[in-house]
Amino acid sequence: MAKKSGKGVTVNFEEEIGNYLKQKAFSDALFRPVFNKPNKNVKDACTYILNQVKLTGKQGFTDNEIFGMAVHYYDEDDLKPGTSIKCKVIINREVKLTPKEIQNALEDAKADVTDYEKKKLTETMLEELKIELKSNLTPEEIAKAKELAIADVIQEQRDKMAKKKTVVKKPAPPTPTEAKNNPATLF
Repeated sequence: MAKKSGKGVTVNFEEEIGNYLKQKAFSDALFRPVFNKPNKNVKDACTYILNQVKLTGKQGFTDNEIFGMAVHYYDEDDLKPGTSIKCKVIINREVKLTPKEIQNALEDAKADVTDYEKKKLTETMLEELKIELKSNLTPEEIAKAKELAIADVIQEQRDKMAKKKTVVKKPAPPTPTEAKNNPATLF
């Protein structure tokens, strides 16, 4: 969860806006003096943005729309930030995973799917067993049926995974020596 700053604006939001404005001031010589106005600051820019967002009634904005509001606040001397608004600001970020994290996520996903399939198959098999037996099963019989069903599911999943990993390769053509020694290898 993001830390709160003095008037309800999250620190992460303030940091994002501040970082953008600093970068713009660094790369844009015309914006640099605007950013250094003594009567403007990042906290007030964030308050201005939140008030503008509230006026629109919308709940989602692009980065460019939000950053544009921040620049507009700095550009116009007569704009006031407005009243403080207590709210949560969600900042979307692209998550970049390392190859190891991707591998771990794939393994976790496979485990989740396997667990789900085990549970589903176990429930199905237990239901079929109850119907077949048409009698009440003892707790021991239920436990044994669960064990058998889980073992079956595990084996099925292993078989599926093995099939996916198995790559059928064509045999290499015979070497001239092999072909000479065994004429049947030519066909």
